[in-house]
Amino acid sequence: MDKREEYGIYDDPGRRAKKKKRKPKIKRTFITVLLGLVFLYAIFMITKTQWNLYQTNQEVEALQEELDQVQQEQEALVEMKDYVGSDEYIEYKARKELGLIKQGEHLIVLAEPSDSTGEK
Repeated sequence: MDKREEYGIYDDPGRRAKKKKRKPKIKRTFITVLLGLVFLYAIFMITKTQWNLYQTNQEVEALQEELDQVQQEQEALVEMKDYVGSDEYIEYKARKELGLIKQGEHLIVLAEPSDSTGEK
């Protein structure tokens, strides 16, 4: 006795033999490949976005350092402007460059010592 007959399975001559469908396997492979490509694209876009973010942060840090430096220079210039506008500076310039003196003061000019030995 055949194994099929033991279990009550008989070939029905009226039934057509079913052919295996290959579509589901091809469809499944296509979907898997498509999902893989979508995943790789997503990874690529995330990486690209992170790289752009990193570069932008580097630019922001560099510009922040430059801003700090310019602010320090500005503070120094403001201090210099305040000093140049002060009476103390005006008096200093008048005495040094113009040779002016205050009322009641006497200007003493020291002569440079001359070389009396004639040696150079």
